[in-house]
Amino acid sequence: MNHQLCDKALPYLKPILRDDIGEDLLSISEEDSVVDIEFNEDLIITFLTYNSETEAFKYIQKRDLELAQRSTYGYCNKKPLFLS
Repeated sequence: MNHQLCDKALPYLKPILRDDIGEDLLSISEEDSVVDIEFNEDLIITFLTYNSETEAFKYIQKRDLELAQRSTYGYCNKKPLFLS
């Protein structure tokens, strides 16, 4: 992630996966999990950035926010980024 994380973040509505789907869920670390905000009982808001070199979107992960907070450019409107 670069210093323009706040400017490049795109909100993305995503359906919530229910625990009763009958499949084993992938377990990932807290820092690898995506930044998400519960929108309602069926949807969450996640955030994407576009990488023009790979021509692909990437989910913003909590570690991306942590790295941005450590840099002098990791602030949006002079307020620290939040972790959900």
